[in-house]
Amino acid sequence: MPGLGFRAIGSLTPVRNPREYAVAEAAVARSDAAARGYELVTADQARKINPALRGAFEAALWCERDAAVEPRTAQLHLREALRAKANGRYTFSPAAKSAKWSAPAPSATTTATSTAATRWSSPPEPGCPAWSANWSPICPCAASGSR
Repeated sequence: MPGLGFRAIGSLTPVRNPREYAVAEAAVARSDAAARGYELVTADQARKINPALRGAFEAALWCERDAAVEPRTAQLHLREALRAKANGRYTFSPAAKSAKWSAPAPSATTTATSTAATRWSSPPEPGCPAWSANWSPICPCAASGSR
């Protein structure tokens, strides 16, 4: 989506003990690890990827496909995309404190608390940016980390 400020920058998760190493190994062993860009790298390799890393750690989980967006601009662009594609069923209420969604088949109601709310008069259609295959609409407030 244009305007999100999407930057594919990757991420490193330092591994400091055997339990963390086991978790990182399990992530790399997943059937979708290659598609996600997972790789277990040594501490030296991690420092080559990110020279700012300090402290003791034995390895790192490199997630090549992780990315970042600019929260302030991403929220605006997501809201505009929802307005354009939700056919009048999306309303952004900046002063509201919560949002509720109801979806048919299966019946479900979810409440999300944030400083802004999204309200649906009916569930979003497939193809709408807020559509989720399991009938769980996603509030654009989630982009700000207030899930």
